Formats: sequence, structure tokens, C-alpha cells
Amino acid sequence: MVWLGLHRCHNVVGTFALYHGCCLLPAIIFYRNLWLGHLQLPTRKQVAIMLCASVFFSLLAAFLFSLLGDRLISKQHVLQELASRGWTRDQFYPLVLYFLTVNPVLEELFWRGVILNGLTNKRGEMDFRLQVWVAWCFAAWHYLVLRVFFQQFFAESIVVGIAVVGGALAYLYRKYKSLVLPILWHSLVFDMLVIVVLFMLIGP
Repeated sequence: MVWLGLHRCHNVVGTFALYHGCCLLPAIIFYRNLWLGHLQLPTRKQVAIMLCASVFFSLLAAFLFSLLGDRLISKQHVLQELASRGWTRDQFYPLVLYFLTVNPVLEELFWRGVILNGLTNKRGEMDFRLQVWVAWCFAAWHYLVLRVFFQQFFAESIVVGIAVVGGALAYLYRKYKSLVLPILWHSLVFDMLVIVVLFMLIGP
């Protein structure tokens, strides 16, 4: 669906609609029994740690991008590719809001709530190799987006990083038995990092 929306339909908004609306949402609804009991709220300490991590990684991303951004990604190239896929600047803030709310909720309910739980055996045990497989599948679809915008080899490096993030989110879920915590980390730490880079690159 991501390939179809981004590389065939050439539409940024359509890509999200296809991926989230046609792939993730139906599975989330149909297999809701796999995740409905795992929505406990995080503790104050967990929220505090997460907010500190959000600030730290956002500042780190801004600092590193200011030093290395020109070597890794071309602003002109990104704007050209986005424009060819129907992107306009007035979509920036709606995209930010979508990234911080809808995207992390749907991705965590799908990848951790449905896929990871669906692979768990009847005793509630998960083979480590399957956790790694899910993390790599989570990372792999991002490559269809990254290879459009980033320099060669750097896109592949980011995919490896996303796989590590996927593993960390699975660990949080398994350890605390709640999808709310990985959803919040996904939103406030990892997607926020992406938004900081987007703002420096193409923001108003």
C-alpha cells in the first residue's frame, strides 16, 4: 500500500490513507481481542522519563541535523519529491498533528498489539527470533519512503535504527503489559524526532 501510494499514485496523503486505512485499521478492528486488555496507563515516573527523552532526542536531532544535514539529505530534492506527490506547505501542521496522534496509535496497535500478539503461542511465550522478525518487518516498509528522500546508504542505516526502535517498543510492551507506553514513546520520542527534522528541512 505504501509503494502504491508513494510510487504509483504519487500522493503523500493517499499513501497514509492506503497504509493506515487499508492495512492497519481493518486488522486492528478484526483482531481487537488481541490488544483490548492491554491499555493500562503509564505511571508518573514513566511519563517523566519519556518527556525527558523526548526533549533530549529532539535537541540531539536538531544539533546533528544542523551539522550533517546537508551531507545526508538535500532540501531542494525533498521539496521537489514532495511537490511531485501533491505536497503543499499548508499540510505541514496537519501532518505534525497526524504524526503525533493517529500514526503512533495505529502502528503500535497493529505491529505490537496484533502482529506480535498474533505470533505468541498459547502459553503466552514469544520466541526471540519472531520478535526480531516483527521489528525488521516494522522497519522494512519505511525504506519505501526513506529511499525517495535520503542519500544512498543513509536510508539503509535509518532502517536499521528503526528496527532497533521496533525492538525497544516490543520490549516496553512485553515488560509493562501495556500498549499505551509504546504508543506514547512512539509519538513523543521517535515521531517527534522526525518532526524536528522535517521542521528544519521543510517547515514554514
